Amino acid sequence: MTVQNRRKGNQRGFTLIEVMIVMGIMVAAILAVIEANVAIQRNSEMFFEKTVALQHAQRLMEQMRVTASTAGGTFPSNLVNNFPNNTVYRSTMSAYAWLGLSSETMTLSYANTASDPLDVSITVAWLTPQNRNGTATLRSLITKRT
Repeated sequence: MTVQNRRKGNQRGFTLIEVMIVMGIMVAAILAVIEANVAIQRNSEMFFEKTVALQHAQRLMEQMRVTASTAGGTFPSNLVNNFPNNTVYRSTMSAYAWLGLSSETMTLSYANTASDPLDVSITVAWLTPQNRNGTATLRSLITKRT
């Protein structure tokens, strides 16, 4: 049987070039899916860290609200005396270190220390696992509950 006889029949299958083109397309598609997965994971970690930071700020804000209602003296000076302006707090989540953020600090600041309601901002700063600085700010108004 000669080469011409083999080609004359009804041939089935793919040529080597067709297989290589399809494989190249598949590799590109798989790499795109892997890259998207890595980006989604990175964003998920970032949002988790931000959520933990805001939970820590919320905890400090709740401590301030309780103090505003229970501390003696007149509001807002009683709260400002217990939680001074521009104070930096370190994280105390040692029992839950796996939930904590590396090098976490919370900075408390007031827009005006004499206003009622008191405009409070708590800025949380931390170091991400990629050695980048992360920040999140929680802002709220606090007044004395009666």
